[in-house]
Amino acid sequence: MNAKQETTRAAATRTPLIVGVGASAGGLEACADLLERLGNVEGLAIVFVQHLEPTGNSLLVELLSRHTPMKVSELSGRTKIKAGHLYVAPPHSLLRLKNGFVSVETQTEPPHRANSIDHFFHALAGDQGELSVGVILSGSGSDGTLGLKAISDSGGLTFAQDPATAKFDSMPRSAATTGVADHVMSPAQIAAEIIAYRQHLGELNSPPSHGWREDIGDTIPLIAEVLLKTTNHNFQHYKSSTLSRRIQRRMQLLRLSRADDYVARIREDADEARALFRELLIGVTAFFRDPEAFQSLARIVLPKLFENRTPGDCVRMWVAGCATGEEAYSLAILCREYLDHLPSRPEVQIFATDIDERALQIARNGSYPSGIEEQVSNDRLKRFFVKRGKRYTIVKEIRDMVLFSAHNLISDPPFSRQDLICCRNLLIYLGPHLQKKLIPL
Repeated sequence: MNAKQETTRAAATRTPLIVGVGASAGGLEACADLLERLGNVEGLAIVFVQHLEPTGNSLLVELLSRHTPMKVSELSGRTKIKAGHLYVAPPHSLLRLKNGFVSVETQTEPPHRANSIDHFFHALAGDQGELSVGVILSGSGSDGTLGLKAISDSGGLTFAQDPATAKFDSMPRSAATTGVADHVMSPAQIAAEIIAYRQHLGELNSPPSHGWREDIGDTIPLIAEVLLKTTNHNFQHYKSSTLSRRIQRRMQLLRLSRADDYVARIREDADEARALFRELLIGVTAFFRDPEAFQSLARIVLPKLFENRTPGDCVRMWVAGCATGEEAYSLAILCREYLDHLPSRPEVQIFATDIDERALQIARNGSYPSGIEEQVSNDRLKRFFVKRGKRYTIVKEIRDMVLFSAHNLISDPPFSRQDLICCRNLLIYLGPHLQKKLIPL
């Protein structure tokens, strides 16, 4: 086999850039526009997930085939994702993705709890990481917002249709207003960006994680210096892998191939420095993330914390790096449930801190998209949340237990006299130097 044949064979077997497209009401028209502008991009595959009514067979394959030269098929069983194909999720299914193979599972949740777009986008982010793209088109509700966040957190590229161009704007508006979409555009503009992005990745001649990391690593001290001057926050001792991934993602969005070019850009453009700063603040969080950890907390830790406490006492807790508040509220819910079984109930005060003011505002509002139905049990949703439209708002008794505040754990004085400190969303992003500095606090 000659070199050209080997290259062709490698290209054929390599997993393509997978674009997940989610839509609901009015989404078919937007998807048709997107597909017509995309054509058949080399090295690209699309998985389309749409909410469907619980009657009849899907006509999506036939309808979408009219608007694309790609091969369109409905998914079933276990399928290897191939370039040049558009795969349609069957009605009432959840999609899983592992090593480039997508599997179809029948939904067991009732329709109002089945966030099929979020489900697939999470799977896409977990399997493909920075080589994943998520698109939210016209639709009702907020399905897809949390999934786009997962793709963004993993280093992928995210889009929301411009709500002004959507027949039903609540789904793309949810993604746009929560800040999880890199671009808010019309379907035609989204197609153009995806084409340019795929071409940029092809020019790199290898998956980005293999080609850039050493180049980026050499420039981290210079970039950290610019961030310190622009934002007054020092990232010099953050975990280098975290910094590299976020810098790499910004370079991909700007279509820069050399880290030196990014250093020049960030020195000249304060807005780009602030954009990177916001990227570095992104934390992977969810309600009751790692359920086993919360079960251990309830079974082992809380009994010791509340032992011999009286109504005049106050149990003080601190969640450092709270991001948008899910972990702090989860802790408050856990404490509230434990207090129900105590004859004598002390006060609970949870301090939740972060350096990201935008995330803190979301946390203070305590309003979350319907995708949290996959994270929170029915009983907890009914007791601790109020459903308003397609969103869930934390009830007052839980909100009153948590005080959100801007605080830099690295440079600001620590909170004193705490009974419990939770740093799960913070320590994992810090390098050994900062971890050793913070743990004695």
